[in-house]
Amino acid sequence: MFLLVHDVQIAFIYFNHKENHSAVDLVGSLLKQLLQQGTELSPALHDLYAKHVKRNTRPSLTEISDYLVSESRAVTKVYVVLDALDECPVDQDIKDKVLSLLQKLPSLHLLVTSRPSTNISTHFNAVQLDIRADDHDMEMFVRDRLQENRNLKRYVRQDFKEPLIHEVVRKSDGM
Repeated sequence: MFLLVHDVQIAFIYFNHKENHSAVDLVGSLLKQLLQQGTELSPALHDLYAKHVKRNTRPSLTEISDYLVSESRAVTKVYVVLDALDECPVDQDIKDKVLSLLQKLPSLHLLVTSRPSTNISTHFNAVQLDIRADDHDMEMFVRDRLQENRNLKRYVRQDFKEPLIHEVVRKSDGM
């Protein structure tokens, strides 16, 4: 839908606790995603690329951040999704660096998913929505898994299914 609207750009970061990306990697990914939606690169960005290729180096966080901010000024809206922010590594202040940079983007529309333990209100005036599973939905899901999964069908005795379903739903507590 937005691919046809040239002045709206969308980018995302999916955090995975098994991956250890630096702030430069993450901000660089955002910049790359936004640039891929544009028509051409700015001459300054070409110069930055040429400079680092020549020196066999990578741009700094400041360089990438500056270009991300300047390139985002060329569009009216920038949508960014940060999925599973709670899985961002806590060392090296990566989360704070990324969130601080995003504050600088004009016309930013940000969606963050996270467990409740993550607080972004220090960076943004945020609206928090708690999303919890309904017990009935959880029960339907577990029943379906017990019915469809070959291993579960084979190893879970019939007389154990109802107590198992009840306990899984109770322990999930809306998770």
